[in-house]
Amino acid sequence: MVDRRRERKVVTVLFADLVGFTARAEELDPEDVEAILHPYHVRLRSELERFGGTVEKFIGDAVMASFGAPVVPAAPADAGLSRPRETTTSRLFLPE
Repeated sequence: MVDRRRERKVVTVLFADLVGFTARAEELDPEDVEAILHPYHVRLRSELERFGGTVEKFIGDAVMASFGAPVVPAAPADAGLSRPRETTTSRLFLPE
């Protein structure tokens, strides 16, 4: 029999994307979209991890991240969400 240890945790899940990016991407070549998204993904992952988040996945310009799993922080799971606002208010380096 498989030993499956279950644990209940309070987590916060963050979904975010770039406003207007889909319309802009439709006018670009796929290589140009990738050239824009790659540094964005690298920077966003770094920022989310800096505040205790775990990136679950990227889908185009969208990100799904969690706070409170798989590692439980000393602070409440939603505590990490006040800091990523700094990332949204200070523009990530996206070309105009």
